[in-house]
Amino acid sequence: MRGEVPYHDPRELIGDVLRFGKDCEVIAPAELRETVAAEVKAMAGVDGK
Repeated sequence: MRGEVPYHDPRELIGDVLRFGKDCEVIAPAELRETVAAEVKAMAGVDGK
């Protein structure tokens, strides 16, 4: 399923996206997509540090 989700607070939306795990992908906006990707990498311990 593909659709748009209106939001006001990116933190809340990020939590929702992460709750769906691999079954959810952020297409746009690019900044939100990058933030979610960075959070997933940090959670997996592969943040490059």
